[in-house]
Amino acid sequence: MVSTHDLLAYGDALTWVPPMVDVSALARLRSRQGGRLRIGHAPTRRSTKSTDAFLHACSLLDVEVVLIERQRHTDCLKVKGTCDVLYDQVRLGYGLNAVEAWAMGVPVIAGADEATLARMRAEFGELPFVAATESTIGDAVRLLTDDEVRDEWATRGHEHAVRWHDGRETVDRLTPIYH
Repeated sequence: MVSTHDLLAYGDALTWVPPMVDVSALARLRSRQGGRLRIGHAPTRRSTKSTDAFLHACSLLDVEVVLIERQRHTDCLKVKGTCDVLYDQVRLGYGLNAVEAWAMGVPVIAGADEATLARMRAEFGELPFVAATESTIGDAVRLLTDDEVRDEWATRGHEHAVRWHDGRETVDRLTPIYH
């Protein structure tokens, strides 16, 4: 069992196990701040998450970068809920940070290699995140400066979190794996 779609490349016997969250509880943490566009990023491993490329792209734009690190998980969630966009990373698909953001109604920028994106499209249909590479992070941020576009991606991500990551749905997907 693997936690991210990129790891499925290591063998046909592997199964993706979706992380589970309480979408309703996380949605209650949403707290819009107003003002400049706030883009959150939780760089647990800066090199893996292309944090330098993200920071460079944002330095060229009129946005507020919110680094979410070295905090208790409950505090991280509160900060994440104040962001207008979450940049997850652009190599692995998406992780728990993205799932938590979607549950809160926050759109996500993420990405992966083409093979991983193809596997995700085969499983999900439309991707729930704005896909980017290290060189297109700035373009993704610019796209999400539009309120309507941001709302569309927030809705798409939230629906994905409900369908694939909320408690009952996840239990239904995991039960056959463990039996």
